Amino acid sequence: MKKLIPVIIVLGVISLSCKTNKYISFTYSVVTRGFKLETVITKETTTITQQGSTSKSKTIKTDKTLWKFLVNETSKIDLNGISTLEAPTNKRHIDAAMFASLTIATKDSIYRSNSFDAGHPPSTIKTVVDALVKESEKINEK
Repeated sequence: MKKLIPVIIVLGVISLSCKTNKYISFTYSVVTRGFKLETVITKETTTITQQGSTSKSKTIKTDKTLWKFLVNETSKIDLNGISTLEAPTNKRHIDAAMFASLTIATKDSIYRSNSFDAGHPPSTIKTVVDALVKESEKINEK
């Protein structure tokens, strides 16, 4: 039994490492006429780009806790199904909300959600989107 415990610990670390290395980036985009905000998070960097009446870009080091959170939350999602998730609201169709989308890149594929109203993602991807939205607010920090 004492010999099994180190083996189990090593397997757990390898499993967590494999799960973390599977993901390449998380991208949250918000678009409307004349405005675009895109947040791209990789394990190493977070890049936030705003284009519109004022354009700016900011790249910062990705917080390790945020990366682990995104990987953990994404592992609970059926990535093959995010392209078919229905938006809970449709105000973007009458210009009452901006179009938003989530893209998750892995080593094997790129998964894109359908568009949804900014601020109202499908519940399946809400925790991931909310974390990306919070990170995108750093564009205005000095």
